[in-house]
Amino acid sequence: EFTINKSLCLAINNIDYVLQYIQPFVGDLGYDTTLAGLEALNGDMVAASCRRTLKTLVQNAMENVENKILEILEDVGEKMAPVISEFLNKAACRVTYTGKDVEDTLLKYLDENLILLKENLTDRNFERILSVIWECSAQSFENTIYHCIEARKPASYFRTLCDILKILENFFYGERVSNDE
Repeated sequence: EFTINKSLCLAINNIDYVLQYIQPFVGDLGYDTTLAGLEALNGDMVAASCRRTLKTLVQNAMENVENKILEILEDVGEKMAPVISEFLNKAACRVTYTGKDVEDTLLKYLDENLILLKENLTDRNFERILSVIWECSAQSFENTIYHCIEARKPASYFRTLCDILKILENFFYGERVSNDE
């Protein structure tokens, strides 16, 4: 069973710090002074070309770092997916399902990991990972529903999954969940 640890949170935050510091770092290197000197020596056209090239390099660096953060977050979601899927499959097969089953297993697993994430990630990174974990949960739901349809499961399976979905929606979104059926 995959669990989050503090070193993962530290790595995500550090990569995000690098992302935030790229632009100021370019300024610290004397970007404007260097371009002004280049313009004085070689003219406007050369300086403009270098300015465009440096701007492109900085944008690419920022995109690469941003993509690395998203890659790590997606990896976390992929590692949590089997745990979520396993729970959904087991819960959907139970004849005597109760909401307590969700609280004792899946919500406990998610809660322990989300608490660690909340305590150790920046707010921005926590919101990102929360979105990834919700997406992972939704994908696991979709896969479980398709499996139940293919296996021609009775309506009780789908009612159970609907109940679990409502519990998870409340867990992830709390007051922000609509009461639509």
